[in-house]
Amino acid sequence: SITQVVYNLVDNAIKFAGLLMRYPHVGNTEKGDLIKASPYCFEVVLVIHIGLDWILLIIIIFASSMQNVSQKEYNIKTNGGAFAFSAGSTLFAALFFVISSGGKLNFTSDTLIYSAFFGITYAFAVIGAFLAIKTGPLSFTSLICSFSMIIPTFYGLFFLDEKVSVSFIIGISLLLVSLALINAEKKGDERKITAKWILFVIIGFLGNGMCTVAQKMQQDAFSGSFKSEFMIVALLFVFVSFALISFFTERKQLSESFKGSKWFIMRGLLNGLVNLLVMVLSARMNVSLMFPLISVGGLILTFAISRLVYKENFSSKQYIGFALGVLAVITLNL
Repeated sequence: SITQVVYNLVDNAIKFAGLLMRYPHVGNTEKGDLIKASPYCFEVVLVIHIGLDWILLIIIIFASSMQNVSQKEYNIKTNGGAFAFSAGSTLFAALFFVISSGGKLNFTSDTLIYSAFFGITYAFAVIGAFLAIKTGPLSFTSLICSFSMIIPTFYGLFFLDEKVSVSFIIGISLLLVSLALINAEKKGDERKITAKWILFVIIGFLGNGMCTVAQKMQQDAFSGSFKSEFMIVALLFVFVSFALISFFTERKQLSESFKGSKWFIMRGLLNGLVNLLVMVLSARMNVSLMFPLISVGGLILTFAISRLVYKENFSSKQYIGFALGVLAVITLNL
């Protein structure tokens, strides 16, 4: 699969760097004339290894933020439909999984129930986030959707007999304070928090969290293995559903929706890329470090884009609320 190919390329690059450090002139020496290994070979290879990990991490963070930006740009530059955008992005995400599998697919009926559950929750996550970004602040939408990690945590507590940790209690406390401060409106702010935005972001929050639960259930059922077939079936189910809804409810907007096709293609491919690189990096980096870095890095980058590009303005309480929200995300990931 492409996942294994990417992993092998990164691994071979590190081994080749080590070989060059040990035998820097191997191509110009006679047979049997080996250059002594550098005493710093191990340190240099270790630096290269860590450097490549961080490059992958930066790409993941950037690609994650650009998914939100693609939705924002589609909303600003077109009058296209929400379901058309969601259908297009989901289709290209599914195609990415098909390509990354290398064609080695084995569809079985035992994954259908998990695919259906994931597909339904993913549909709510996608449409909720899209409409929330359309009607409210990009930065706060991204932050609250990141809070959805508490849903799989509660699933573990109630259904898997996992224990409550101190970090979880602290994280929940910070989360609640953050939400209270975020909802503190700034007088005269044109981009205030509205009831419509709250409704949409809750839908996105619940859908995003339940997606993770569905993935957790699938992995538990298949001894921790991740099946591309599971994702492909689920995404194609969502694509067909959104495409039908768009055809019957957004028919007059379809031509406008296709004008923004580059944005939903961009989001779909970036979604696939993020999933691919996360799978590669999770085999190379401690996940207890990786996921907090991805979450917080994405939040900070999205916030910077919201302020610098889209000129979103907030009250001092909302800035504090966002900072506490980032701390909540870090704590909940511990």
